[in-house]
Amino acid sequence: MSHFLTFCFVLLANYFVPCVLSVDIEEFLAKRELLLEEESKRILGGGLTLNRDEQLVNTMLMDAKALEYDKSVADLKFPASTHFFLSKPTMLQSEVFKFIRQMPKGNTNFNLSP
Repeated sequence: MSHFLTFCFVLLANYFVPCVLSVDIEEFLAKRELLLEEESKRILGGGLTLNRDEQLVNTMLMDAKALEYDKSVADLKFPASTHFFLSKPTMLQSEVFKFIRQMPKGNTNFNLSP
């Protein structure tokens, strides 16, 4: 029986190893980076260019989001996976929510009169 398993292993290795070795890692990583860039351009706000202050605030917000996400995964309490009425108190106490509430809201003042 062990000869049969050895034969199967050698057969599979001969099939898969050339496939793996034929992949150019640098080419794969370059294509992957291009794909990720294209994807990020397609999301909402992907074409915006942030100034230095906006980049700082964005970094602060993303760091706060990452901390809350990591904490929710560690505690196995992910508010977004529960009913809104049950998770609302947790969301209101969220540092990310407090951060977003302090941010200025978009105010577009169109003067349409001639």
